[in-house]
Amino acid sequence: MSPTTSCQTQATPASTSGPEAAPGQRARFFSEADCRDLVGRLARFAMDGGVTSVKILSTWTGNLRWGRNQVSTGGEIQNNQISINRNVDGANATVRINDTTDAALVAAARRAERLVAVNFERPN
Repeated sequence: MSPTTSCQTQATPASTSGPEAAPGQRARFFSEADCRDLVGRLARFAMDGGVTSVKILSTWTGNLRWGRNQVSTGGEIQNNQISINRNVDGANATVRINDTTDAALVAAARRAERLVAVNFERPN
């Protein structure tokens, strides 16, 4: 993995107006520090040289349904999509996951490395 890390976060005005996550609760979407932590963890798991790039898309959507001036249902959807791209000697492979546990990150890194090996053996 490259020693330089780039992390970009964006928030819509609706999501920035709300309060920060209370202690013991998870944030609605990844912060820049969360992204850097995730990239750092992936960097430790990458093997076999080459370049590893990571794209993180973290979204949160709230929904509310009402009728007759009363709220009937409400909920939220949180989605974290992590795309891991490996490039070794011109062979590319991309793996997408939405689990941020160490076990899932290790499995995704290994899967990308196996796909790179297959793509290296069978060039375009």
